[in-house]
Amino acid sequence: SWLGFAGVELPGEYDTDRELAGRIYEKAKAKGIPVVDINFAALSGEYSRFPLTWGELIPLHFLEKRPLVLVTPARKVPRETLVRFGEVLAEVLEDYEKKVALIISADHGHAHDPNGPYGYVPESKEYDELIMGLIREDRLEELLNIDD
Repeated sequence: SWLGFAGVELPGEYDTDRELAGRIYEKAKAKGIPVVDINFAALSGEYSRFPLTWGELIPLHFLEKRPLVLVTPARKVPRETLVRFGEVLAEVLEDYEKKVALIISADHGHAHDPNGPYGYVPESKEYDELIMGLIREDRLEELLNIDD
């Protein structure tokens, strides 16, 4: 497979839940959060595509294939803005009548294997354990205190 996992094929096309995407976009924009509503190649139809990377395809592989909304914040967005965006997501999803899975990647602790593409550093495990502990213990506000 193109992802480097021998014998594993991941479907690469998912429909977009345009209604949910629109609600998230409009509410975030109304709250002054810097958001953009983007398409790739065309606004609609067969040429309307947004390329997915392994960062999206791997978790999507484990879920039932349903329409999705892809949210990819720029890496330099301040944490406080991300928290405000998370609050907007919560507000929108509370009123949304369909089931929704929320997948979030911290995108930091990738260096777990000396033979992997990112090598090995012990801080990756420590970071993952810290993040998972804060989530399990519902101490999300402490995420703002982690050094960059």
